[in-house]
Amino acid sequence: VYEEFLESHREEYGFQHWRNSFDPQGAQLALFFEGQLTAEERVRVLGDLRRSLPQPAGHTVRFYDSSSVTDTSKALVTFTLKGTDSIELARLGAEAADLLRTVPGLAGVTLPDGSPPDQINVEVDRDLALSLGFDSMSAISGINWALRGQSLPRFQERGREIPLILEYDEANTPGLATLKDLPVYSVSNQVPLSSIASFSVGKGSSSIRRVNGQISYALTAEVEDPTRKVEVTELGLAVLDTLDMPRGFSVDRQDSASNRANSEIEELQRAFLLSIVLVFLVMGILFESVLLPFSVLFTIPFAVMGAIWSMWILRAPLDPMGMIGLIILAGVVVNNGIVLIDRIHRLTDEMGRRDAVLAGCAQRVRPIVMTALTTVMGLLPMAIQTPATGSMDYRAMGAIVIGGLLASTFFTLWVVPLAYTVLDDLAIHVRGAFAWALRPRQGKPQELPPTP
Repeated sequence: VYEEFLESHREEYGFQHWRNSFDPQGAQLALFFEGQLTAEERVRVLGDLRRSLPQPAGHTVRFYDSSSVTDTSKALVTFTLKGTDSIELARLGAEAADLLRTVPGLAGVTLPDGSPPDQINVEVDRDLALSLGFDSMSAISGINWALRGQSLPRFQERGREIPLILEYDEANTPGLATLKDLPVYSVSNQVPLSSIASFSVGKGSSSIRRVNGQISYALTAEVEDPTRKVEVTELGLAVLDTLDMPRGFSVDRQDSASNRANSEIEELQRAFLLSIVLVFLVMGILFESVLLPFSVLFTIPFAVMGAIWSMWILRAPLDPMGMIGLIILAGVVVNNGIVLIDRIHRLTDEMGRRDAVLAGCAQRVRPIVMTALTTVMGLLPMAIQTPATGSMDYRAMGAIVIGGLLASTFFTLWVVPLAYTVLDDLAIHVRGAFAWALRPRQGKPQELPPTP
């Protein structure tokens, strides 16, 4: 059915050929294109396939890109349920998947066990077992022995050891009848397992994951627009809040995309502040002053303003890569100010401060503008180039560095000299105040007695 549909739309989608593989649990059909699809082309093809692809009764169709679907991919989000019972979590997970499929922007919701295996569920009547002197561990030990066998001491020979395991042979492989008649032992009693437990056959998890003592059940979904990952995640969590959960079951919000993004942003903000402190210390050592480094740091707020405007113009979201760009920006934008202040500071030994400021700006404006423009041109492809599917998105980093560098270059040529003169006057005033306060005090002159 799907092959016939794709063959009839080969020219519309533009793929070269397709491959189909299948097994009793499902099938995978892959499309191969001549070149790598852009993000816009991929969205167009997937959107049309979701709307137009036939969906026979009983079929569940999921779309994914094999080159980008990983646990850390921007195209995937995870919703985690926590509880105390794996069977109840599986039931709640199926209901949660139905709710998530109604969220706009989410597609391809996948359960942890796409095709859970059939298994025999053994439920021990704890009250009855305790009244007979048994507990759940007795039943578990018996079942473990029946299914896996019992390890015996190793047989020792010269130069080798032979492991021995006591187990059922293939002709008497344990099944439901064997489990019902399986003897369960206590200190002074023995009963068949069927007398203290009930049996049922149903679907079960192939693996159980526990986090801090609670069973974790994770559902994954694909985000149609990766730039709206946090927003779509919040919509999904809001929908899951309507799920009627028994006591002891909850939706885990600690591992959501928004929490991870917020924690990453907070860590990078602290790194940004630390970078400013380190830059200040280096400039303080260079200028041998505490006040003069502030004349250079005044350019950082203007650089941040330029970074915000550039992100708005280029439609780049503030992601962790963008915060890394801010950290880079804190170290780059001060370079022009350091070069300018250092030149002015040296010229003050030869001429007055006003003439030193004018001459220093005139001598340094050309190299400052040239270095800024060459850096901007080198980063421009990074800011405007659409990333390939599954690759890192550096657009926010490029946009922030470009905008911040342009703004800081413009303001460096008049904000830094202005701040330098103001802070230099302040330094002179502070030195004068300290000199006056620490001047040597003279005692009051004594009056001489009148001469006769």
